[in-house]
Amino acid sequence: MAQQRDEDNFRSQVEDRLDHLFQEDAPDGAEEQVGLVEHPLKNLKAVLLSIDWEITDSTMDSLLNEIKNVEYVYSEDKILLTFLQLLGSIGRYVKANKGRAHPEATRVINSVYEALEKVALTEGMSRPEKEKMLLEEVAKFKKLKEQVVLRKAEKKEPEVVEVSPAPPAPSPEPSPERERIPATEIPAREESEPEPRAEARFAAPHEAFAYALEEIKDVIRAEFRALRAEIKLWRESK
Repeated sequence: MAQQRDEDNFRSQVEDRLDHLFQEDAPDGAEEQVGLVEHPLKNLKAVLLSIDWEITDSTMDSLLNEIKNVEYVYSEDKILLTFLQLLGSIGRYVKANKGRAHPEATRVINSVYEALEKVALTEGMSRPEKEKMLLEEVAKFKKLKEQVVLRKAEKKEPEVVEVSPAPPAPSPEPSPERERIPATEIPAREESEPEPRAEARFAAPHEAFAYALEEIKDVIRAEFRALRAEIKLWRESK
């Protein structure tokens, strides 16, 4: 009987000790959970998840505003601040283009955020490790910029129409049957303005200027040829 009583007392003491241990652990667990809930990146992550579903002016404005809020929190941390600046730059591009944005843009946004979150939340991460992760995301950002520029160039190519240059106008020759009239009675010719060459319409400013100069020279040469023909006719009439 006494032995049974001792066993019950021992079991009771063990249960009390376990309860006490759990009570000691509970506050730490609660504090850890609250810390995660109240982390500065919490709202930013929620906005990014909404962008995965739908890209609108509202969601992109929310993203850019939240980035500004987090930038204020990490204003003294240059590495985290650079991550956020990358996010902001891509976010502004996506907002401006929406459905026309490069498909890699949202992937790079998510990649940059995941690296940002890892750097911000991982305790004990060395600065070289953080810088390495940042440089990897900067490289992805630069590659995205190159892809965007290349995509724009490819879209513009079909719009360029190649036009063969027009054949040079034949030099005006005096007609043998043309009526001979004194030079004083030669009426002023009304020349229509020559249209710019096809190459000039698609040339750079300095190239367009060169084309225009050549056209002016052509007009002057034609005028001299016509004038010489008129003088010849006038002399023959003497």
